[in-house]
Amino acid sequence: MGSYEYPDYAMGDHDWLLTRTDVPSCDDILQGTEPVQPFTVPPLPPQRQGSRRYAQIVENINMNSVFTDWEKRAIVSRLRRCEPLNEENFLRRLSNVKARNEVEYLENVRMRGAELKARAQNELRAAYEHERPRREYIFRRHLNLKNVLIEEVRQHRAARWYTIITSHVFLTVLIKERRDYEAMEKIKFRLLPIIKRRLAVQRKRMLAAELTRDNLDKIPFPTPSIIHRMQGTFFDGWPNKLLEQLGHKARPLYLKEGSYLMHEGDVDRCMYMITAGTISVIMNDREKGKRRIKENSKACFTLSPPCYVGEFALVCKEPRSASIICETDVGVWSVPPEGFEEVAQQLSQEIKSKQREATDVRRRANLQRFFPLRVEFLRSFPYFVQFSNAALENIISKAEPIVLHNNDHLFSKSELDPSAYFIQDGVAVLLEANGNQRLVPRGSCVGIFECACSVNERKKCTIISQNYCDIWRISREALMDVGMSEPAAFLYCRGAAKSHRAMEVEKPCAVPRSLSKDPFIQFCLTRQLMMRMWEMSVPTIFLNDEKLVIQGQKFQRFVIIHSGVCETTISTEEGEYATVRITVSGDASPGGDVVSPYESISRRRSLADKLFISRILGAYEYASLKTHYTYTVTSYGLTEAFLVDVAAFEKSVPPELKAIMHNNKKSQELISLCQTEHNASYLTNSVNQSFVHLYRKSKEFMAKR
Repeated sequence: MGSYEYPDYAMGDHDWLLTRTDVPSCDDILQGTEPVQPFTVPPLPPQRQGSRRYAQIVENINMNSVFTDWEKRAIVSRLRRCEPLNEENFLRRLSNVKARNEVEYLENVRMRGAELKARAQNELRAAYEHERPRREYIFRRHLNLKNVLIEEVRQHRAARWYTIITSHVFLTVLIKERRDYEAMEKIKFRLLPIIKRRLAVQRKRMLAAELTRDNLDKIPFPTPSIIHRMQGTFFDGWPNKLLEQLGHKARPLYLKEGSYLMHEGDVDRCMYMITAGTISVIMNDREKGKRRIKENSKACFTLSPPCYVGEFALVCKEPRSASIICETDVGVWSVPPEGFEEVAQQLSQEIKSKQREATDVRRRANLQRFFPLRVEFLRSFPYFVQFSNAALENIISKAEPIVLHNNDHLFSKSELDPSAYFIQDGVAVLLEANGNQRLVPRGSCVGIFECACSVNERKKCTIISQNYCDIWRISREALMDVGMSEPAAFLYCRGAAKSHRAMEVEKPCAVPRSLSKDPFIQFCLTRQLMMRMWEMSVPTIFLNDEKLVIQGQKFQRFVIIHSGVCETTISTEEGEYATVRITVSGDASPGGDVVSPYESISRRRSLADKLFISRILGAYEYASLKTHYTYTVTSYGLTEAFLVDVAAFEKSVPPELKAIMHNNKKSQELISLCQTEHNASYLTNSVNQSFVHLYRKSKEFMAKR
């Protein structure tokens, strides 16, 4: 086979379209007479699903089976359809296509294609715009139908709800009318006797006032001479001027024979001066009967004018101790308590003291007789809930009655008074140190902390009586005698008194300097954590010789000393143990004093000036990661402090800060050295080594990343 001359054209990516009818032999290729042309593998045609017959033919071929006659005829017919390729015509057509496909022609074809595409897009857009009114019409119609449907549903629901609401309103009004009717019937049933009684009383008062007006000339005026002739010593020493003023304050009253001037047990504070007629005083005997008449009396005596009755009800606020009946027509002058007080204020001190002494004796007797302390009253206070009834009865038997007049002091500021007081009746005013005033209502308990806890604390306020005040006093000795018989109840009483006293501790709004400037706290905690600690603090009270913290005790709380005196024992540079007494007063710098073992005052003072002792008990343990307290602190007298639970506070500390505290050994050594040497400069001069500084640096580093 001779060599074949290929047409002059460059090989491209689509040379696989050229079909060669004459292939050179292998010898020509090996001898170099036939150059090797690059061959590009044609792409695989897309897979398509053949006919069922073709699939059967392929399957038969793969299975080496024998073709049937019809399969052979089908294959032959397909082969006959393919005409032989005319290579010359194919090359000519290919040359024409190549000559035609220039840049300008291809650009024209691309432009025509773009125009056709744009024309098709415009036609689609025009068709879309042409159909827009129809679509909008359909949409509006659909929307209108939807709105109509929604409105129909809404009207249907409204109609149903209208029926329900109308029925509900009708039933509600009906029920209300029924309740009003029942309430009115009940009010009529209950108030009818009261209304009848009030109408009868008003009618009786009108008749009494009319009777008094008709017989006013039969009621002699209580002149000073008439008052001096009255039986009794109540008006002894009163000047005539004041007696005349008292007479003008009185109101006249005229009573018929057989009328009652007063009844036993009535609460009426008026005093009566009888200037005409005779009266009988009846002391009722309950064993004979409850009716307050002469037949049921255990004593009855007659008083002739001029005389006065009811003076102790006026000044002692006691109920009537007897009934008084008019034996004849009686003319009386009634003295109200307001008028009597206005006139009595002008009496001399001597007369006031005599009258006051007599009145106080009667008031104390009445207080024990009519208004004694009761077990139920004491149990209303949390201090006495654990005591038995017998113990409370014993306390009541040892209580002492006290009666105060207007502006009398129960106790004054800075006094030492270890008694507890119970306001039985009346109103007292408490004057605070800042000048504020507040009322101490009836039924209050005052001074229980000093009484129960054996604290000799000076009073921080003054209590003054307004008008009259009846008080029961329980001494410290009486309460302790009863408490020794029931120790558990007495300890509970002390705890309740301490809790009540702790509520009076004023907590500053801002973080105190004792907390913010403490070296251990500054070394460990940020400003935000200090504020959080102060917010979580709870006030408390430590009594004399009570342990604030104990060495070896589990570290569970911070103790922030607010005021008071505390004692602790430390080791000095010489290896000796010294007892240090620390005085704390608010935010002022704490004062320290070495109590023992040095006798020289200068030696004590020099040692006290060098020592540093934190006022935040537990600060060193927290900074050094201790689990138990390393020292003991005792209260010397009364100490006010604030407690912070360590477990609750730990939840507010960031985990990064905790990790720094656990991993930084050098800072831990500084903390231990500060505590051992009692020198705060080890921490204040090493701010760069503090946990807070390292924590801030780590946060800045993480922020930059």
